[in-house]
Amino acid sequence: RLDSDKWDELPVPKRWIVTKTYCGGFCNACSINEYIQSPQAFLTSCATAQWYDFNHKTGNGSATNTSSRPTSLRKESYPPSRVGKAIHLIRNPFSNVISRFHSQQRKQQQRAKHFLHQNITRAYSTDREGFRSFCAASDEAALDQERNSHNVNQDVLHLVKDVPCHVDLFRWIEWHNQAFLVTNFLIQVRSHVVHYES
Repeated sequence: RLDSDKWDELPVPKRWIVTKTYCGGFCNACSINEYIQSPQAFLTSCATAQWYDFNHKTGNGSATNTSSRPTSLRKESYPPSRVGKAIHLIRNPFSNVISRFHSQQRKQQQRAKHFLHQNITRAYSTDREGFRSFCAASDEAALDQERNSHNVNQDVLHLVKDVPCHVDLFRWIEWHNQAFLVTNFLIQVRSHVVHYES
């Protein structure tokens, strides 16, 4: 294993560099317009990196922040034409939904630690009932938007409205459809599909 402080000593690969992107549309508790994107908007988000700047420098080059708190969120985009190949990771959708549930629980714990003076508790228990409550709340929050959206087929919505966490499953399908559309048609690169569980 190579320590992260040695990475800058590695030679730059001559042909390919693997990068990681989540693209867009992977949000939690967001509006339908945030996870249903045009293929071009999805591609733009795939080619955008963001990071927290912990040591913002002034015009004269001196650091203005040496604390552990970031000073700003920075974004930068690169031309999608630089992409030569793609690795498309597909995770079981049910595992993905459970992972989102656990992620929400961890975020809630972090909020509780950060705001010690406030009474913040877990939103859901970590058992079956908690997971079902999480799904019901997610689906309920999205239902009005889904009913009023021209992007959601109302016949399909009628069939899936009682499926727990249907909004998460819909986001999963939408994300992977966009990823295939972008790699196969917009940037036309070979995509190697890897199944997470394999």
